[in-house]
Amino acid sequence: MEMARVIMLVACGHYYDDVVTCEPHWAGGSGQRALWFIHKVVGIPLAARKHERMRFRNYFLGVMLDMAAKLGHVVIRVKESRRRKLLRRLREVLAEGKLSRAEAASLRGKLYFTSTTAFGGVGRAPLQALAERQYSKHGGQQVGDKLHSAIEAMIELLLGLPARQIPLFDRGRERCVYIWSDAMWEPVQGRYGEAVKVWDDETGEYFYIAAATLAFAVYLPWLDEWVYGDKDVGIETIRMMVPGKKTYIGQLEQLAAASVVYSLPEEWLRDRDGFMWIDNMGAKYSLQQGSARQDDSARIVDAFAKKVAQLRFRPWFEYVPSAQNIADLPSRGKWAQFAEVTAGRKARRVPMVVPDFSGWSSVSGGASRSGARKRRRGSRGGKGAHPG
Repeated sequence: MEMARVIMLVACGHYYDDVVTCEPHWAGGSGQRALWFIHKVVGIPLAARKHERMRFRNYFLGVMLDMAAKLGHVVIRVKESRRRKLLRRLREVLAEGKLSRAEAASLRGKLYFTSTTAFGGVGRAPLQALAERQYSKHGGQQVGDKLHSAIEAMIELLLGLPARQIPLFDRGRERCVYIWSDAMWEPVQGRYGEAVKVWDDETGEYFYIAAATLAFAVYLPWLDEWVYGDKDVGIETIRMMVPGKKTYIGQLEQLAAASVVYSLPEEWLRDRDGFMWIDNMGAKYSLQQGSARQDDSARIVDAFAKKVAQLRFRPWFEYVPSAQNIADLPSRGKWAQFAEVTAGRKARRVPMVVPDFSGWSSVSGGASRSGARKRRRGSRGGKGAHPG
């Protein structure tokens, strides 16, 4: 591959023994011919029976890559026949109420390739339930609540799965959105220094509580304007998380980033590139990958990914040390320092909208409430017991 790229200037790459070339139409397939020539010269000829001719539209494992649908873009969409087959089989699984390990593996592979290729990571989080069945050692086939809600989420995703459009040209930094997000979690301590809990009357589960805040800071270069949002986190948000943990800082860092795409006006994000800085490595990687191991984190990441896909927003994540994270200032009420960082400009506050992650989110960016955990207020701490 390196010889073809450096010597022959062929735009190509490989995945194991598969090789792809991406040439402009006026090249007339010369890149493929050059690649074949090099492989023949070095004694590793390519298989003629696997050859695919150059064309504007290519199908690969149920996904179509279209170079002609929109000028200056690659459009990726699921093949309609693949979508129909997956929907039919998923509905059959729900009707039968059974799913074997082998079939879970097959479905997961097809759904994984479909959702991540056509939608940039959306759908990875619900697929964890299929992975658990695939690698289960118990051999059970019954479709439980968790697997049922995950399959419902994948059906909803397939029904509303739009095409993905990838621009071929850099639109310039003046059209980018620059975003910093942060979360603060300070546990509440009792009289003797113990961590304070709040109980749920209905389930008997408990949650550690804290003073908790989400915040973000955004710079819009085309307006030369700063905006920010901040919100104290209440017990109703904490109740959507896995109970019994002493800290939810990872989940809150994810939630702060997810809240940005739900809070900003859609015209600021739609079809734009964006840089997002986060000072928590775990949150950064889970948002990048579109998946997380913990159920609550997975639902937060799912809510973010589907809203991003709906807006066709293209975020690029970077880690930033806490001391350099601009959003660390509004999350801790350091307004004088925030004004200094924003070069004295008066930043505009926008209401912070925290997505509902009690269930898997819908493609439209709302919440489907599938598999939601309904809770009443806890018995200890009273009505006003909440983080913040």
